[in-house]
Amino acid sequence: MTPSKYLFLRIASRFGYSRKPLRLSHMALESNLLREAETFLGEAIWQKTENIEALSMEYWNLRKCMKDLDRLSKEIDQFQEKLDQIHEQRTEVWKNTTKSIQDLIAERNQLLSQIDMLSRTRDQINNRARHMRRNYRRLRIKKNFLGKEGAKQEEIDKTTTLLIEIRNEFNLLKQERQKNVQEIAAANARIKEIETSVSELKTSSRSKISESSQSIGDANQQISTRRAQLNSLDTQIRVLYADIGSYISLNLDKNPECKNAGEELKGMIDVMTALRKSIKYNFELT
Repeated sequence: MTPSKYLFLRIASRFGYSRKPLRLSHMALESNLLREAETFLGEAIWQKTENIEALSMEYWNLRKCMKDLDRLSKEIDQFQEKLDQIHEQRTEVWKNTTKSIQDLIAERNQLLSQIDMLSRTRDQINNRARHMRRNYRRLRIKKNFLGKEGAKQEEIDKTTTLLIEIRNEFNLLKQERQKNVQEIAAANARIKEIETSVSELKTSSRSKISESSQSIGDANQQISTRRAQLNSLDTQIRVLYADIGSYISLNLDKNPECKNAGEELKGMIDVMTALRKSIKYNFELT
């Protein structure tokens, strides 16, 4: 509000013309603008105010705040780096565990197929063995019958030779069956080992992932705490900026040190001065 407009409105108020809500609205808007300008000015020039005694506390508080700001930012970066590493490690554990389990399951499926094939072979061996035993019993009965009937020795010897051949073949078949049984047992034992390994891998993976989740939670908590501290610090810094900006703009022409600190932004300070006058005018008209 300009002085001429203020004068006009002042006269008009004497004749009952008053717009108090509008004046209050303008005053609030201009007060916010002034505070933002003071904050901006303080941020721009605070490092030049070290030798201004009236601003000594604000200056050194800002120095401390800047140091704390830098420390907190570095700590957040460190915890964020740690958090990224934990996420990467957890992903790696999950990938490695998944691959190991998949490999073991593939081996187990292969062993199950092998057992199925060995079982069919075993059934074939058992069928052959039953057939041999049947032939062997038949030939023994025949040999006994030939002996009792007084058959030719040549016929008896021929039957005896067949019995020996069947017995020898049966022994070989018995060895083959023993080998088959051992292979099935070894495959079953390996399947049990695989199932144990899969269970252990899952348990170990859950444990590691649980530990990682705890570490992630702790890191996030640390980051959240420091970000809250940063927000509080930022608010404190803005208040100090505004206090410095307010003092410099009010004392620019009264204090040589203030003039030296704020002369580069004199145009902005003139606008701030105009805002203060306008706020004052609006207040007087309410």
